Amino acid sequence: MRRVIRTIIFVVVLLVGIPLAVVAAFVAWGMQDIAPCDDSDLQLTRLEVPEEENAFPVVLKAGEAMFVPRWNMHPASQPTNGGPIGRPPGAIGESDFLGAFGVGEGVGYWEAILEIACGRRSNDALAEEALRRNGQALDLFDQALARPYLQFPSSVYDPEFVSPFLSHSSTLVRLALLRARMTLADGDPQQAVEQVVKILRFGRSVRNAQGTVMCYYVGLAIGDRATGALRAWTGDSRVTCEILSPYMVRLEDMRPGSDGLADAIRGQYRWQLNGLDLEIDRVLRRSDECRFVPAAFRYHPNETRKMLTDMCRDYVRYVTGSGRRPAPTFEPFNPFKDGRLPRALQPNSLGTEMFGYLGYSIDSIVVSKARSANEISAAQACIALRCYFDRTGRLPETLDELVPEYLHGVPVDEFDGMPLRYDRERGVLYSVDRDLVDSGGVEGSDDRSWVIELPGLEGGKKAAAPSTRDTRRGRSR
Repeated sequence: MRRVIRTIIFVVVLLVGIPLAVVAAFVAWGMQDIAPCDDSDLQLTRLEVPEEENAFPVVLKAGEAMFVPRWNMHPASQPTNGGPIGRPPGAIGESDFLGAFGVGEGVGYWEAILEIACGRRSNDALAEEALRRNGQALDLFDQALARPYLQFPSSVYDPEFVSPFLSHSSTLVRLALLRARMTLADGDPQQAVEQVVKILRFGRSVRNAQGTVMCYYVGLAIGDRATGALRAWTGDSRVTCEILSPYMVRLEDMRPGSDGLADAIRGQYRWQLNGLDLEIDRVLRRSDECRFVPAAFRYHPNETRKMLTDMCRDYVRYVTGSGRRPAPTFEPFNPFKDGRLPRALQPNSLGTEMFGYLGYSIDSIVVSKARSANEISAAQACIALRCYFDRTGRLPETLDELVPEYLHGVPVDEFDGMPLRYDRERGVLYSVDRDLVDSGGVEGSDDRSWVIELPGLEGGKKAAAPSTRDTRRGRSR
């Protein structure tokens, strides 16, 4: 009988002990991290810019001086007795301000300013009042544009750093574009074009200011707005070919460069490392799933850092022309990776998931840079087409006819290295965009198209708006 009991105990120990030993060994193996990696090549060498030469603080002052019609919602103005918030003395509500100029409900102040600046809305009274009230802000913005450098502070790499610079820059650019359009309406096209080109230079400065990927995004957006305005003005008879033609070459200097993007990727790498452990700690504290799994099993700091290092290094090599484009790393969250274990039960599951999302942001900026470069190419082509049209009274059969009299070479599509597509009959230029499929630049396709608007062009397709249309989303950008 004792032998039977011993046998049963032995079997139970085997049945329970072996799985526990296997699980313990698996967890111990899964908690092992790798040695720290070398990321010295991704360290950003920052320029030392004297404050009196740096445009950054002046842009902040310009943003603070902007007029924005709204009630003052600053905490200091709120009642301490729990009562309702009243309108502070002298404050102007947005709807009241816009309503006085005939702007209906549902349209915001900055939206109305942008629509007027882009020619999608006509309201000279509102434009003049906005420029009058923002005179000091625009004067400060001009001072910022006159400074030789723009440098973000080193705190931009802190994930908890908050600065209104990017939002101020975007809104100041809307005002500057509005001023340029009103300058054109006042009969000074040369000055209007020069004002737009200054905005282009500002966008270039933001891109090259050694910030993060988000900073680079804003620089691209600023440049795209200015390029769109310049391209639209090729269809305005007040802006002559003599005014436009010098910019066919000068626009090349405004093309997004690889060095600025490489620095932005290095800055993003630094920002990611500074915030990675903090974000992982927040996730671990919020997560209710698999609390029994040790944190050291779910997150390997060194392994995650190496994945980020390798990815950022590959993208830096790619944008500087010394490597192939990495495959995008983003993938939607899937609790069962490859149909096997739940992801939370796989070693470094949190690090792998976080790496995927961070990698997606860097891959997206590469696409956006290519699109902005194509915006420059399209503007150059439109200016050349305008000059050709003024001389001959017709559009060329192909863009090759613009070389070498108007262009040094046919503008190239950044996505496939081929010349930008051109359809004379429909009056459009277009890019194959990221999917590399030539769908003819038609509405509803994945192509990105620019409509050619020329004065007196018979049969040419006219754009509903001068901005680039993103046909995949069915709206203007």
